[in-house]
Amino acid sequence: MVAPSKIFYPPLNRLHCSQVFLHPGESCLGFQLRNNFIKSSSIYFLPILIAPIFLKRNKLTKKAFLDIVKNYKLAVITSVGIIKASMAFECILRNVLGKYTKYTTFFLPLFLGTQLLWLCPDQMVKFYAIGMSQAALETFLNIKTNPLNNLLKNNFTRILLFMINSAIILHLKQNGTDKEFWFIKPEKEDATYKSDKEFLSTLLKDMKKYLITGITLDLLRIILKNLKIFKSNTSLIDKIKMLKFNMTGYFLSYFGLYKVINYLLQKYTNPSQLNKNKAHILAAFIGGISFICIKKNIILVLSMITVIRLAYHKLCSLDVKTEENYGKWLKYAKRIPFGKLVTPICNAYAIHMYMVNNEATSSFTKSYLNITMEYLPQKIYNYILRNSSKALLEMGSTTPIRIIK
Repeated sequence: MVAPSKIFYPPLNRLHCSQVFLHPGESCLGFQLRNNFIKSSSIYFLPILIAPIFLKRNKLTKKAFLDIVKNYKLAVITSVGIIKASMAFECILRNVLGKYTKYTTFFLPLFLGTQLLWLCPDQMVKFYAIGMSQAALETFLNIKTNPLNNLLKNNFTRILLFMINSAIILHLKQNGTDKEFWFIKPEKEDATYKSDKEFLSTLLKDMKKYLITGITLDLLRIILKNLKIFKSNTSLIDKIKMLKFNMTGYFLSYFGLYKVINYLLQKYTNPSQLNKNKAHILAAFIGGISFICIKKNIILVLSMITVIRLAYHKLCSLDVKTEENYGKWLKYAKRIPFGKLVTPICNAYAIHMYMVNNEATSSFTKSYLNITMEYLPQKIYNYILRNSSKALLEMGSTTPIRIIK
């Protein structure tokens, strides 16, 4: 039987959480009190604090700074709260049911623990929704038995899918009502230029912003990924070879292609043959070919999540006055933010897959869970993987059950 699925079947599933697996040799209450995960969550969410301050450094007001700090504190507190609640539900469900089962050991506790997001501001929920939905979808696509797994290994298919997503995203964001993150901002519907010179001036001004953003992200990635190498005595030439500015090329090519093609289509095509909306969609589609510069699944998956989110918001914005045509369903759907709808199940699915199908789990999921939980998931996974069923049974039989003390 493939580890660690063996813990869901007799006789291992009857062992108590204080005997093996979760917190061997320690009571449930003691485990909760000893681990607070504040330090690890504080470190992981530092980009929420640093990035907005850097991006808004020229126009940062005291109020804006305090809002950034508040969002950072909320992210840390929410993360710690979800982890603690999920761990508590793991112990509670094990004690109530008297055994481990496939979906009540990791999936259900995380699903219940993530319901704390209902107490958080919508902005914070949106942040979690983007990260966890991406982690879950990327993990789902990594499953070898999934037909989409082979499909997305083809570079042409991935590029084409990103181009389609780009067209949908930029078109739906063009009216300016959606303020959520996307790599580039779409051209305003009423944007006009008196001359080619004015357009070129605006283009270069905008390109400068994306150049700075791209270089910053690339340098940050290079430093974090190769920190040990930079500290070592590696030659300067080898260090220079690591300087690959993929994100810079992606930002510049994406925005440049989209902006130039949109301008040319608007200016030189006949509106009766290609109206303004169709021209904009075509420009957004062609701009998506910039995915060639980066070819990362994390970017492709983010585009898929963004399309789903925008489609959900578009559906909820429909003005249906009668109960026909799903009017009643839409009435209730409008009350549920997208983040609160998808994050609990995505978070639960991500940790569940980490334990039962670790190979398919995305690198982002592994990084998030291990850093915020001080590598506890990895320790539990290795503990189960390292010990045979016989060894686990022997350890369990010699370790007393402890719940409170």
